[in-house]
Amino acid sequence: MEFLNSDNTVLAECQNEFSGQVTSDDGNGHVKASIDNVRIDCFNGTSATLNALPWKLDLLEDRGYTIDGVDVNITTSRGTCRYTGSVNGVMEFPGGVYDMRGSLTRRTGGCGGTAQLHVSALSEVINTGT
Repeated sequence: MEFLNSDNTVLAECQNEFSGQVTSDDGNGHVKASIDNVRIDCFNGTSATLNALPWKLDLLEDRGYTIDGVDVNITTSRGTCRYTGSVNGVMEFPGGVYDMRGSLTRRTGGCGGTAQLHVSALSEVINTGT
């Protein structure tokens, strides 16, 4: 997962893993889940920590998803910024492989990040266990 400034410079580059519980499944590919466990490991002296869980996943299998409630602190050598917002995923390959995109809004400054932070991750895998 990359956290990109509005000029496409990388603020932080991280690996992530989300997990949680399915809260509803209509049997036709529309699944909702509560993401209550998130691990984000960053590189190059940056870090990302969470402010609030759970996040809410709304998934249309083999089409796309939205994650609402993203609330994260990004820490760089310059300091820490808080960002909030939602991210979306679009299907890359059938069977649960998606590209994640989104914009987060800066709530506090200090890390050298721009007012809008773009989130990008290729090949997010979602396994609903269904």
